Amino acid sequence: MQFPLLVKSAAHFRRLRSVFFALAVVVVAGCATAGAPLTSSRYEQARDPHKKLNRDIYKFNNTVSDIFLDPLSAVYTTVFPGFIRDRIKSFLDNLDDPYTFINDVLQGNGKRASDTLGRFVLNSTVGIGGLFDPAQRLGIEPHKEDLGQTMAVAGVASGDYLMIPFYGPTTTRDGFGLIVHLFADPVNWVLKLNDLGYLRWPRRGLSGLDSYARNKAFLKDLENKSLDSYAKLRTYYLQNRAFEIRNGKPASEKSINDQFDEFETDSK
Repeated sequence: MQFPLLVKSAAHFRRLRSVFFALAVVVVAGCATAGAPLTSSRYEQARDPHKKLNRDIYKFNNTVSDIFLDPLSAVYTTVFPGFIRDRIKSFLDNLDDPYTFINDVLQGNGKRASDTLGRFVLNSTVGIGGLFDPAQRLGIEPHKEDLGQTMAVAGVASGDYLMIPFYGPTTTRDGFGLIVHLFADPVNWVLKLNDLGYLRWPRRGLSGLDSYARNKAFLKDLENKSLDSYAKLRTYYLQNRAFEIRNGKPASEKSINDQFDEFETDSK
């Protein structure tokens, strides 16, 4: 590696360190309230204190979906048949495996880290760059891990519920993990060091479009058939996120009731 490239990379790391430190302060501040003992009357206020703003952003995101994403996803599903869309998803999922591997290691889960590494190597070679998934045919099931899940395993509280423009639901903790992902994804660094950094945005855009196309029917049903689709989506996100953090293991009934029942209904 040439010396100027090392200097350039070092400069990037110094800037990232400053950004991560500032974001970490925000996360700690946001999680402090959520980690405190809560009575039922204070629970929703602590988990969704930005409800009015979140609702406005939710409406904005729905408008963006109606105007832009619905036509784009219609073109996407019309131009590319299901088989091709499956190859695209498989390719994109394969690019996410290095970041999943890092978080498997950070969580101390050697079995899942070994599975992820094996999947990436096998699918990148025999699977023609990840277009196919021979690893799953051999019984190595796929899974996703990210920094938000890793922090949750380490005991970091979820913090406030947030609705992000052009993205959707998250929490303070998971939002911080998402920002770190944009900077720390190994595939992004490989692209950047090879002067191909601009490809990370088409990659994310295609991933988002494919994900929306696959979940469009569910989201539309949620929006059209729920008395309060905002509250319903919030409940679904938090429950699904907890399921991901537990790696699919069942939760106790008491845990589910304590954490999520108060989100089922919500006054506007």
